[in-house]
Amino acid sequence: MTDRKKAEERLAESERRFSTVVSNAHAFAYRCLNEPGYPKEYASDYVLQLTGYAAEELLVGGTVRFGDLIVEGDRQRVWAEVQEALVERRGFELRYAIRRKDGQKRHVLDRGQGVYDEDGEVVALEGMVYDATQLVETEEALKESEERHRSQSRDLALLHRVHTALAQELDLRSVLHTVVEAVASTYGYTQVSAYLLEGDELVLQHQVGYHEVIERIPLAGGSPGVPSGPESQYS
Repeated sequence: MTDRKKAEERLAESERRFSTVVSNAHAFAYRCLNEPGYPKEYASDYVLQLTGYAAEELLVGGTVRFGDLIVEGDRQRVWAEVQEALVERRGFELRYAIRRKDGQKRHVLDRGQGVYDEDGEVVALEGMVYDATQLVETEEALKESEERHRSQSRDLALLHRVHTALAQELDLRSVLHTVVEAVASTYGYTQVSAYLLEGDELVLQHQVGYHEVIERIPLAGGSPGVPSGPESQYS
């Protein structure tokens, strides 16, 4: 067996191992031109499962450009970050969303790098794109859980302050003063007021944040004089 024959067999074996790794990975390998839209020179079969498009549809001369699958809100950012990485001659790791052929939105993680010629010019990009949808959904669920926890903590802190005020104060006006201050500081509202109904009028007990204070608001004919604002609170 000649050295040439042995080298060819080693190369073939290496290609088979690479093909096996790529086919078993939950990601698709790609090589594409460094152009907006990323026309693919190569895309492994997993691209069909991820995008709904067969590999040949995304290759140069095919019917679809991969860049067009990136959701519009991410497209410009992705291109800019790829070009920045190429200028700095480093790899890139990007997270963005794509729209599958069936319209379903998927989140992906794209890890790639530039391919350079002898003059140092970028001739292509190559890398792997992973389905990161479950990871993103888990992160979003965690953020929602943390926000609920923070909201519950604020509610509990407010209830504690109100309970303490009720336990220490017998005067209703003093209690309402404490409640208004507590609501403003706990939730970050800039305008809070508390009124009590006395006869046919609402009578101000305490307020924070209003430049024009309305002490009494007649109920007859509505209440056009009530202070307004997106963060106003009344009781």
